[in-house]
Amino acid sequence: MQRWSPEPLTANAAKPSFTAEWPSNTIVDPAGPGPQVARSTQQLFQSDFNLDGEFACGEPPNANDRASLRTVIAEELERDFVERQRSAELAYQNRHEQSERERDQADLRWREEFATQLESVRDTTFYAAAREAVRLAVHMAEKIVRTTVERDDAVLVRAIETVLHKVDAGVAIVVTVNPADAARLAGDQALLARLRIAAVKEDRRVKPGGCLIAADRQEWDATIDKQLETLAEIVSGALATSPTSTEPEQDDSVGLA
Repeated sequence: MQRWSPEPLTANAAKPSFTAEWPSNTIVDPAGPGPQVARSTQQLFQSDFNLDGEFACGEPPNANDRASLRTVIAEELERDFVERQRSAELAYQNRHEQSERERDQADLRWREEFATQLESVRDTTFYAAAREAVRLAVHMAEKIVRTTVERDDAVLVRAIETVLHKVDAGVAIVVTVNPADAARLAGDQALLARLRIAAVKEDRRVKPGGCLIAADRQEWDATIDKQLETLAEIVSGALATSPTSTEPEQDDSVGLA
């Protein structure tokens, strides 16, 4: 009885095979008849072309080739650095110019807004002062008029005469006055005839020196209060009128005595 073996016990059993181990500096060429001594590892991994583009057959570069290569690399790096620096400077210049434009625009907007606000404050202050001046002027005028009316009975007569210039000739008028003024008018028939007063009405609401006049379906307010109001409107209008305005509004009110 045969002993157990891993190979088949047949006549055609495969023979043991082995592979020869070649030195580490050799290369086995499968198409060739046998091993060939290989070139050194340094020669196997070198380029087949030198720096001038000529076939170098795998020869290692000499000192001149290495120097030329370093020069080429240095020049390429320098060109790349210069290009990058130029691009960075151009980008910085563009950003700087854009920032300058934005700053100038912001400054211009601020100046315009400041000028507008300043003009608004100036106008508000001016008109507030003007209104106060008008109020003060009217108040002083009222005192002067009151004093004048108390001392001069002709104030009422001049007010009526002013209105007569606006009434057609021959048309009689009706006046409404304070009871004290009505008594004086009623006692002077010649004055009533000269002023063409057909009737005199009394009204305590009308202050001395003023009157309400009616003629031919028209009415005129010649009261002291109305005259002072008209004065205030005239002064306020003069302050508020622009220099380009040359057409004053027509005023049909009666002037102050």
